[in-house]
Amino acid sequence: MPFTCQDIGQQTRPIQVIRAVVPDAGYTKRKFDWVMLLISIMMPLLVTLGLMYSSMTIIKELVMEKQNRLKESMKMMGLANWIHWSAWFTKNLLFLLITGIVMVIVLKVLVFTHSDGSVIFVFFLLYLIATILFCFCVSVFFSRPVLGMLFGALIWIATLVPYFVIFDDDKYRSLTRSQKAGACLLPNTCLGIAAKLFTQFESLGVGISWKEVSGFPSPDENFNMAWVFLMLLAQCAIYATITWYVEAVFPGEFGIPKPFYFPCLPSYWCGLSQENVATVKSGSTGSKVAVDELSLNIFKGQITALLGHNGAGKTTTISMLTGLFPPSSGSAHINGKSIITDMDSIRESLGLCPQHNVLFDRLTVKEHLEFFISLKGKFGHEAIREVSEMISDIQLTDKTNTLSSKLSGGMKRKLSCAIALIGGPQIIFLDEPTSGMDPYARRGTWDLLLKHKAGRTIILTTHFMDEADLLGDRIAIMADGQLRCCGSSLFLKSRYGVGYHLTLVKKESCDQGAITSLVKHHVPTAEIISSVGAEIQFVLSSENAQNFEALFSELENNLEEYGITSFGVSVTTLEEVFMKVGEGSEKPLQDLAVDQDPAGHHDSADNLISRHEANQGSIGELKTGLNLRWQQYKAMFIKRFLNSRREKKLVVTQIILPLIMVLLGLLLIKASEDRTRENEPPRVLKLSNLSIAGKPNIGFYADFRPNETASAKKSLFDEAEKLLKAVKVDLKDIASDVKAIEIGNQGNNISVKGKHFKYEDSNQTDVCCKYEFLILNAKCQKDVSCLCCYY
Repeated sequence: MPFTCQDIGQQTRPIQVIRAVVPDAGYTKRKFDWVMLLISIMMPLLVTLGLMYSSMTIIKELVMEKQNRLKESMKMMGLANWIHWSAWFTKNLLFLLITGIVMVIVLKVLVFTHSDGSVIFVFFLLYLIATILFCFCVSVFFSRPVLGMLFGALIWIATLVPYFVIFDDDKYRSLTRSQKAGACLLPNTCLGIAAKLFTQFESLGVGISWKEVSGFPSPDENFNMAWVFLMLLAQCAIYATITWYVEAVFPGEFGIPKPFYFPCLPSYWCGLSQENVATVKSGSTGSKVAVDELSLNIFKGQITALLGHNGAGKTTTISMLTGLFPPSSGSAHINGKSIITDMDSIRESLGLCPQHNVLFDRLTVKEHLEFFISLKGKFGHEAIREVSEMISDIQLTDKTNTLSSKLSGGMKRKLSCAIALIGGPQIIFLDEPTSGMDPYARRGTWDLLLKHKAGRTIILTTHFMDEADLLGDRIAIMADGQLRCCGSSLFLKSRYGVGYHLTLVKKESCDQGAITSLVKHHVPTAEIISSVGAEIQFVLSSENAQNFEALFSELENNLEEYGITSFGVSVTTLEEVFMKVGEGSEKPLQDLAVDQDPAGHHDSADNLISRHEANQGSIGELKTGLNLRWQQYKAMFIKRFLNSRREKKLVVTQIILPLIMVLLGLLLIKASEDRTRENEPPRVLKLSNLSIAGKPNIGFYADFRPNETASAKKSLFDEAEKLLKAVKVDLKDIASDVKAIEIGNQGNNISVKGKHFKYEDSNQTDVCCKYEFLILNAKCQKDVSCLCCYY
């Protein structure tokens, strides 16, 4: 049975009561706002489509950098992983922010005219940040750029689908706050819900200001902009965490994966390391072992040449030592640090020239060297001088400002070698550095390496035996993933060589039998290994080297007698040693030779840490700590900026395309402004809209005469509560919240706590429940008690 608010006063004590409507945000009979409806539909759709290409590009470039080993190459040069991501984030945010600012201005001027522009800007700023981190998150799951780009586009569009599923007003209002918050964890669904809130406030003629961020556009709404901001921040945290974790556990084809529980390991946070492990091993598909129980000491101040046939495991060994691949078992130590636990620290003093060129197509020769020397911590005039000197050393002075994509293959190899050497790294890996070079360029590269080998540990792989013979202080030969022999060139030749080769050029009158008898007379073990055409070749054992002088003298004095035109002798070549070791690759290592340290050096790479620290001053002042990280960040940002500036199509699509989409949509919407509907039917407002746990609530406020006591107020409250409970209505004492409710003299205006509201028809307030949302308010009189009940 409906009750009147007048009944409350009559059944408690005589009170003067005045009735009015609820202080609502204002409901007026108005025409249906088609423009705002279209905005709430089209704005998220157009922004999503406009940013789709940008998101695809971000994902593609990140995955491409990973596929081309550029990321690992920079990390090998000492770049911290968080610096890498920070530079990518800053570059993309600056580009997208240009688009965002223009969109904010357009929306503020043409659409959300009542809203605070700073609120719109903060929303788009958080949305763009979430978008970038979303792209980062997607990129870590892919190793192929095209695949990542296609799936990234599908996932990007899919994040908008939930918004259109819940777009209908009835379905939207039926959702709980938690359900809406969950939907807002998707960037484009969050964009759609924000657009809906903006348009609802605009329809009321008030817009969203910072005072209204925590407010609701209607009593039946349970979600506001404060929740939108909160969920955008939650998105950023979630996407960043997923990126960090997945990249660490599943780095892809290149990189050392961490165990899935690595965040729980004290070693991850405290930098603990393992010691006393000495082998490196890596398995590949099936039973094939790429590197099998390799154990090798590499010494400082020397160039160690690593030889082996294709597939012997040379590149795999270097890849493991530089952190590109993880060893399946065992470990290795560089400067006393384990490649398993301390790779980030090792890479601070590492230089690498990989087998394949790892260069940035849109950077010049000079910019490459400036970038990588910055990663090493050098700065100022010292860095400028070293860059200029290195360009001169690799003979690319005339190509200083040429993009790397315009260089020939040999020039790219020169640049890759220079990158490995610049900045004073103590450990340098060169994987076939002279492949693709002409003989003149190869000779120049040899001179470059000999110039820079002092005080450094250099590991070189090559297929050129003369290169290994000339450059290698020690030569290690691998076969089938195992180390077959190691030592100086002379040691290997003496151990594996067959001796000396005596070659004679014959005349037609040559007496080959007499020559053979002469040679065997002086060198009994001599053997003929070939006799083709005018040449005959003997192998002379080095054990009879003392007899060579007499043999050569007799040959020289009797050339005509023996029918010889000329003769010559040569020592065993390194190529012969290589071939012989390859033939005997099935022999165990102990049956072959290892010259531990022919030159008397005893500083292995495992014991170089003190030497490394002592030599830091000799390579110039280096930045460390936060100064180094800041320099690396600037270098990465400049590199990204130069890449983007030279890719004009990318800039146009990232900035112009989203603006065109949004502006086109707004123009279409503005063109349809005259399409309106007749008067919207009265909205259905129920007392339950203001309920708690399903029960309607009535606020209670009483103002008594000066001579009334506090007990009188309690008595009145108790009596009113008893009456209202009979109709299943809870009464709440809100005297501490509502200090005054006053009906002003400005027509249909109500002032509550300084806020002004409009209502329409105060004549429909005879029964509180008749209009279902109308409210009883009282004009407080100084000489009478005053009851204000409202809901």
